[in-house]
Amino acid sequence: MMLGASMAGKLGAELLWAGIVPLAAAAVAMLVARLLKLRPRAAWAVSVGMGYVVGQFGLVSRAGVATALNALVAPHEARDWLPWAVVLAAGTTVWVVQATGSMRWVGHVLAIVIVLAVPARLLGGSVYLASRWTGGEKIAHLALLAAAVGVAWWLLESCKDSDQPLLRCMLLIYTAVGTAVAVTLSGSFAYGELCGVVAGALTGALLAGVLNPASPTDVDATASPDGLGGAAGVVAMSLGGLILLGYFYAELSSADALFLCVALLAAGGWLPMPAAAGSGWGGAVRAVFCIVPMALAVAGSYAATMTESASPY
Repeated sequence: MMLGASMAGKLGAELLWAGIVPLAAAAVAMLVARLLKLRPRAAWAVSVGMGYVVGQFGLVSRAGVATALNALVAPHEARDWLPWAVVLAAGTTVWVVQATGSMRWVGHVLAIVIVLAVPARLLGGSVYLASRWTGGEKIAHLALLAAAVGVAWWLLESCKDSDQPLLRCMLLIYTAVGTAVAVTLSGSFAYGELCGVVAGALTGALLAGVLNPASPTDVDATASPDGLGGAAGVVAMSLGGLILLGYFYAELSSADALFLCVALLAAGGWLPMPAAAGSGWGGAVRAVFCIVPMALAVAGSYAATMTESASPY
């Protein structure tokens, strides 16, 4: 009985810090953004970004508020840089969405800088940059990773907000939860918790958006009332960054990391569907290409864990 109560308490604490806290923060941020009349895409960027930053700060603060502040102000671990990447991605999105046409180029340039800098920063303390890769290999690998992050951001942002927004958001939440399971099984409970934070932030933004939808008068001619695409940069930096960390710092295999990336892009990104395909077929294809790779990634991580635990060495 005591053991069961202890386990229930631990699960409740994890649900609170990795789920409820980012959900509440994202919901409040969405409502405030709506009160400030931010355009829908800007509101989603602020909401999901705030949910993630508050969620990660809350998780780290369990070791003390001073520890959490130190990790935020003076990052020393790879994951400590994720809040800054998320803030910059959210700020860039807000700039592009809210700025006049003649000034949007500043946001696009900043997005390119972020995409180039984030992989290098996340791997800055790794053995790969320290000794394993040669100079040419460092440039090649970082360029490929930056290209992957940039393509993910672009595909998630390019999907029309009117294209099945509820399904896409629910699939993104499913992807974040599935990634949490796969990354945890790969050997990093901390990264798994942060994937849960992404799921909580997306859920909070969705709930607040449903309860307080944007008025059509707040939307310009190029934006749809939903605005889910505004979270593209935040999701690419947070969930995409965590997949990257799971591969380089945990035991996430290359195949499982690829499956997770495919699931992420299928969940919320632009898909090359033929014009004749109806919304129902498009939704079915999106769901299949998200759910199946995610299931394969989780199964692969679980199999690797069982194999390792069964090994006598």
